[in-house]
Amino acid sequence: MWLLHTTSGELKWFAKRPAEGYLILSHVWTTEEQTFQDVQALKAAGGLSVASSKIRDCCAFARRRGYNWAWIDTCCIDKTSSAELSEAINSMFAWYRHADECIAFLQDVDETEDPYAEDSQFRQSRWYTRGWTLQELIAPRRLVFVSKNWRVIGTKGSLAGLVEEITNVDFDVLTFRRTHARVSVARRMSWAANRQTTREEDRAYSLLGIFGVSIATVYGEGDNAFIRLQEEIMKHIPDQSIFAWGPPMLRDISAFSRTVSSPGKRHLRALLSISPDSFANSAEVVPVPPEMVSKRLGIKVPPLHFTLTSYGMHALVPMMKAPGSPSDKPVWLAVLACADGTGNLVALILQPQSEEAEDRFFVGVSVFVAQQLHTGALHCDDYRSVSLDLAPGRTFPWSSSVAKMREVHIPHRLDTFNFDYAHEGKRPARDKRRWSDIIVAPCEVVIPAWHVHKLSRESGFALKAPNPGDSSLFFEDGCYEPQEIQLANATTEDILVVRLAPCSTDAAFQYLHASVFLQDPNVRDVVALAQSNSDDTGCASEHVSRWEQYTKRFDLGRWKVTLVFETLNSQFSGLVNPEHNGRALHSLRLDIAPSAPPASPMADSEKTIGAHDQLASRPSTAASSSFRDEFGKASRSQLPKTIEGTGGWKYWDGRMGHRPPAHTDAVTATPTTTRRKFSATTAFRRSVQDLVWGPSSSS
Repeated sequence: MWLLHTTSGELKWFAKRPAEGYLILSHVWTTEEQTFQDVQALKAAGGLSVASSKIRDCCAFARRRGYNWAWIDTCCIDKTSSAELSEAINSMFAWYRHADECIAFLQDVDETEDPYAEDSQFRQSRWYTRGWTLQELIAPRRLVFVSKNWRVIGTKGSLAGLVEEITNVDFDVLTFRRTHARVSVARRMSWAANRQTTREEDRAYSLLGIFGVSIATVYGEGDNAFIRLQEEIMKHIPDQSIFAWGPPMLRDISAFSRTVSSPGKRHLRALLSISPDSFANSAEVVPVPPEMVSKRLGIKVPPLHFTLTSYGMHALVPMMKAPGSPSDKPVWLAVLACADGTGNLVALILQPQSEEAEDRFFVGVSVFVAQQLHTGALHCDDYRSVSLDLAPGRTFPWSSSVAKMREVHIPHRLDTFNFDYAHEGKRPARDKRRWSDIIVAPCEVVIPAWHVHKLSRESGFALKAPNPGDSSLFFEDGCYEPQEIQLANATTEDILVVRLAPCSTDAAFQYLHASVFLQDPNVRDVVALAQSNSDDTGCASEHVSRWEQYTKRFDLGRWKVTLVFETLNSQFSGLVNPEHNGRALHSLRLDIAPSAPPASPMADSEKTIGAHDQLASRPSTAASSSFRDEFGKASRSQLPKTIEGTGGWKYWDGRMGHRPPAHTDAVTATPTTTRRKFSATTAFRRSVQDLVWGPSSSS
């Protein structure tokens, strides 16, 4: 290690700890820090006299306390050497542990203020928010807090109770009554939750010493560093609390009957976390011996182990079916050898990746909570684990005899998730590609600017919403709110609405739904006229990923609209990882063409009614403005002479203001030469009726 002489400012290399000892500094970096190369150049320029104020003051403080050598991370590591940087990062915990004294420099704290005050500067110091300062707090045997003026505030031992309040690090750990190595993995991770580092990778590297492991440093790998840290921890520490992260544990077991899908946030489905923030609610989880699990479940449970494979993590674990879970989509509970703060065993919530892969699961469930009345969007809560109250003498909705040992494979990281198995049934061959090429959230959908101008020239439709200058829609992970793109035709006054929304019911992905309809400018509600030329029905038929070539046509009466989606991700770019704040980017193009003009008012009427009779799916409160407009164009002399039910025709021509009989299900017309009969479904007729006149008392 390189050490700085506190008098001359000279840097010297030591192969082992110097016999005379050294002082080590813990601080928050600023933009004015001097590097290894800067300090080496000081010797020719005048030594410490031209060093930064922080280096000068630190050396002066060390000299007053009798130290000839000091270590400061900003200038005692040659960061131009990747090998030296990696060695320093893996050795740093030991360097702080072996230092004679550590000085925690709080540059935002005044020594005259009471540190115990509720809103004291000491409590609110940035030093407690940084990732690296966690190990710098735990490792040193002797740590002294100093103010911005380098005045002593107190020691880690004397302020241990206050520091525990601020950091949640145990009092006994701060005072060395208990080694941090005896603390559960989940609790140690919770200490690092919500701490920040300049480089994302450092959130993992700053925890190496706290878990006693070493890994290679690869800056640029992002959150993969934290995955590698957990993989290394699993090799050395047999503690399954490492899997008990995520949203607060589910305690209402009846919630399994309200399961709607897998967790909305995709990273929750993997076994390992992508950030220590995920452990914020896991501080009370502790490991328990297999014998306790055996006693609670009433079956023989061997020591549980998890092994990395190409299919994810392989394990032999006790499994039981979740009470109340749907029979067609069962939810399973994998009991871990750990317990929560109440002493209850913790179980991971698992869902099968597919019917074909019986031993492959992903983690978590999304439970229905409420439905938004205006948009119909579902509000769901995500859960990864459940607290099992299996204490003796209690009555449970399941019997311990149903727990059985079972081999499972669970993806431990996102890139080991077998996405071909993550959909019900067999996926069409066209979907077997990179998942970022399949239209799922999180993503951005944009109508290219050139295409917006082309639509205006060729079809007369101009962009109206989201706004005329922006044709992009953003869909975040875990958000199911529908979004719309509106195009208006100034000549016909038609408003074309393209509605997109992530699917909230799919078991693995947030597939993007797409539908098209016309909106009557004189009617507040949206009028559903979308009829596809596809034979697909049901929710999956609206998934863009199920459309042939991501293309689908909608017949809207006067207009025929074709939606064409295209992924803009480079075929060489690999996976787009949403946890890197990245979104898959897709373009949307529309082909808008007028339908053939009607041969006669009667023929047009027949065509329009027929279209509505064939509707496969539409919003339940919708009615067709196009339907009424087409009939309104014809004079009453051209319309059918007789209608079943008094005043029945005035129902179809809403502008005439007469409400039809509520029981009218069939319309019989008798023109001068031919008698024809048309029919419309009761549901559609009543939806139009309710839209124009308000709900019927008989409906």
